Amino acid sequence: MAEFKARLRRAGLHRGRLLDLGCGRGRNSLPFLRSGWTVCGLDVAPAALKDFRRAGRGLPGRLELLRHDLAEPLPFLDSHFDAVQEITAADNLTRGTRRRRFWSEIARVLKPGGYFLTYHFLPQDGYYGPLLRKTRDPGRGRLYDPEAHMWFQFYSMEEIRGAAGNRLRLQSLKEYRYPGPMFGSTYRRVLQAAVWRRSGKNGGTRP
Repeated sequence: MAEFKARLRRAGLHRGRLLDLGCGRGRNSLPFLRSGWTVCGLDVAPAALKDFRRAGRGLPGRLELLRHDLAEPLPFLDSHFDAVQEITAADNLTRGTRRRRFWSEIARVLKPGGYFLTYHFLPQDGYYGPLLRKTRDPGRGRLYDPEAHMWFQFYSMEEIRGAAGNRLRLQSLKEYRYPGPMFGSTYRRVLQAAVWRRSGKNGGTRP
């Protein structure tokens, strides 16, 4: 997430409004709060939001938290945020209509010139890869996670671009591989970070 924040600074976005989708306890948004950003965090888990609120107390930025199911439309006006981040939150949206709406909604609430970071697992991942190979139809990229008791589906850059109606332009792709824990064991995690930009002029607050 440090790389995303650095990219925003290079683009002149030193402060602004950040939307964190599936924010959890706020680990990925706290650096923005420390820099004076307004952070809006959405998550379905009340306990996680409570922990996030506690962690954000006393920091310079403004924190807004909302319990929200990401399968539903985003409760914001058009062009409301300077930046949006989604850190493996979309993987559990497996219905096609909900997934397409999710990407379209991100493009809608992002200001022209704003940036969107998505961080997602790849099929080579040491935990999800074997589960994908066991599924009946691996070509769909959809699998059931017996430990988490939920469905999971990989997504592609083409899916995001199509659902967003070409309003998002891909800026960079970077793959990450590292050992990581999952349900008491360590696996080789394989993820990809993609940064998109909404067509138009830059927004945000400059020093």
